[in-house]
Amino acid sequence: MSFSLKQKGNQAFADGSFQEAANIYQEALQLDPQNPVLYSNRAMCYVKLNNWHQVLADTTAGLELRVNDTKTQVKLLWRKGLALSKLGNVSEALESFNKALELDPNNATVKSELERLVLNKRRKHLQSENGSLLSLTIENYDVLPSEFTSNHIQEADTYQEKPASSSELFEGSSFNPPAFPSVYFLSRLKFLPASQKPPAYHYVLSFSPETYSSLFKEGGLDSNFLDFFIEAVINNQIKNPDNVLQCLKIFSTCKRFSIYLSFTEANNITLMFEKLSNLSDKQLFTTTRNIWGLP
Repeated sequence: MSFSLKQKGNQAFADGSFQEAANIYQEALQLDPQNPVLYSNRAMCYVKLNNWHQVLADTTAGLELRVNDTKTQVKLLWRKGLALSKLGNVSEALESFNKALELDPNNATVKSELERLVLNKRRKHLQSENGSLLSLTIENYDVLPSEFTSNHIQEADTYQEKPASSSELFEGSSFNPPAFPSVYFLSRLKFLPASQKPPAYHYVLSFSPETYSSLFKEGGLDSNFLDFFIEAVINNQIKNPDNVLQCLKIFSTCKRFSIYLSFTEANNITLMFEKLSNLSDKQLFTTTRNIWGLP
């Protein structure tokens, strides 16, 4: 019986009768309340009706159930992220979109929504005359996305407690880096004394895009390193700007790039691309600049 109601609801949706379809899915849910597909379908009706609170309620309820197929789970996460973004909860929207992409990395719809969310926030900031951070309300960031505290991401406090090898200690007056760095080593460069930063700038800019791709392939991008790389471009003489741009493109393909980008100072990104604007291949520059969210 619930299946026939689902089919009836699907037809009403296809006819553009979104409220009618939502009502039919409600009838089906009364018969089959443990069916996440029905919650997903009804949520889509409310997307069409711009009822974002109801979209959030339905997708949350659907995700709390046992979702056996990836396709339905991705749809629920996408629609939940859409509702959260419309309701102004950017951090949780980013989390929801990224969870969807973990399940379906090639989903163009989710990628598009994630990019739109990040780009819109960055453009709002660039149009604003106040502040150096993205113009988001503090409430949106009371709780960071779970990816910032998941097991495979080490926070700053954890880094400080981790024992380092002798080659990774920044003691003394000289900077003596390893020939091939670890992600942990790169994450600590941001905290170097000012006197040791110039050679460290040259160091991070000397690696090929392929090296960074290999380093960040499994665990994803490190936010401290990303900040330091941007700092290096701004403050160092650029000998190979095209290599820098290729590295920036590689970073954009790494896990958590979109989240970290939304928390990075937009002014620094603008300064970085201004530094590269007259030095590099124009097409490569424009493509990379767009990927990084600059209009």
